[in-house]
Amino acid sequence: MGARMFPIQSDHRVTKPHPTSIPWSVADLAYSIYAAQYGRSQSLERLAERGGFGAGEMDMFLPDWRDRCSEVAALKAELAEAVSENEDHRRTMFIPGAQACPVCKFSLQKMVMRAIDGAVGVNTDAPLEECPNGCGFLIGVTYEQGWSEMIKAAEDHAKGRADAEAAIERVRNNWPHIEVQAGRYFTDKRTADPGAPTCLRCKLEALLAPPPAEGPKG
Repeated sequence: MGARMFPIQSDHRVTKPHPTSIPWSVADLAYSIYAAQYGRSQSLERLAERGGFGAGEMDMFLPDWRDRCSEVAALKAELAEAVSENEDHRRTMFIPGAQACPVCKFSLQKMVMRAIDGAVGVNTDAPLEECPNGCGFLIGVTYEQGWSEMIKAAEDHAKGRADAEAAIERVRNNWPHIEVQAGRYFTDKRTADPGAPTCLRCKLEALLAPPPAEGPKG
């Protein structure tokens, strides 16, 4: 939606070029001078409906109105350029289609798959969705955040593998002791229970089995 504009009537007495419409904010400045001289019987909106101020009236009420309009136009152009640059920056800074919740860390990747035109890939125009856990709206994921999460996942995977290999190595190094202790345990248990298992694997499985659930107490 464009900025609100105020109409300017042509005036044959004014030879200096002028725009046919000006930003409402500039017209409001001229109206404050007009109202001080002639009162507020007509609002600025009513004046706009009747065709606005004449160029000569603007020269009288606000002599630098042309320069002000040029400044406003320049500021609008700068703003439009900044918005465009920000959008370009956003597209390069955020991972296309990636959204995440800053509270519960839920994340998703928006994709597009349309049979009508065969489009398949990342949906870069998808609006931000609400978190399914009720935390609020998701936010975009920057490349830095994505890289950090990938590095952390790789480090966690490496640590888990290192821990598993260390555990295997401990079992391997202590296997003779484990075998002896398991044999002694089940030898003692077999003495008390003739039906106890005799092979080492059966012994270890029985040793590591969870205890039976207790029945209801009568």
